[in-house]
Amino acid sequence: MTTDKLCEETEAGVVAEQSPIEKLRTYFADQLPNHLNAIGVHPHIALVFNDEQLTVLAVDLPPTRLRRAVEDAMYDNATAAVFGMDISCRPNQGTTLADMIALFEWLPGTGWYFGGVIEYQHEPRIVRPLAFNAYWDEAFSGYVSRINS
Repeated sequence: MTTDKLCEETEAGVVAEQSPIEKLRTYFADQLPNHLNAIGVHPHIALVFNDEQLTVLAVDLPPTRLRRAVEDAMYDNATAAVFGMDISCRPNQGTTLADMIALFEWLPGTGWYFGGVIEYQHEPRIVRPLAFNAYWDEAFSGYVSRINS
C-alpha cells in the first residue's frame, strides 16, 4: 500500500514535508480511533516505511511476538517503523485514563526506542495526543535495551 506524502502546515502557512517517523506517528494517531473497541485496540497496529512505501499491519499476536512481526515486514531499505502495544494502567503510572498505547519507534542506525504514550478510553470515546511519560519511559528502558542487542 502506498500513501501520499503526509505534510504539516507551519505557522507561516507553508507546507513542510514530515520525516518518515513523523509521518508514521501522524498516520498511527489518525488511525487509532478507528481501531478502538470494547477490549481495547485489537488487533495491534504497526506501520513500516520501506523507502516510500507504507505497509500497514494489523497484528493478531500476543505482545511478546508483536515486534518480531513488525521486523518481518521490514526490508533492507526500511526508513522507519512504529508499533503500538495496548496496556492497562494503574494509579501512579503517570496517566489519567485506564488504558494507553505504548508507541515504539525504529530508525536505521538508532534501532528501537520508546516513543511515548497515547492514552485512550473506549466509552465515552477519548483519545489523547501522543505524549512523553516518564514512568513508562523508565519502565520500558530495559525492554528497549534487550530488543536492540
